[in-house]
Amino acid sequence: MDLFSTETLTNLLPYDGLVIYYGKVLKQQDAQHYLDCLLKTIEWKKQNISILQLH
Repeated sequence: MDLFSTETLTNLLPYDGLVIYYGKVLKQQDAQHYLDCLLKTIEWKKQNISILQLH
């Protein structure tokens, strides 16, 4: 990934917000290693949220 690329980036969200897909940035083996570390070391919590739609 070139952090200073001049190519045009496309926002993937149709409304508010910004999502840019850069493609693969890690090898599969490295990505799996980092995921395993995160799953083992972060104290994950389940939280309930409510989303209200206002008209």
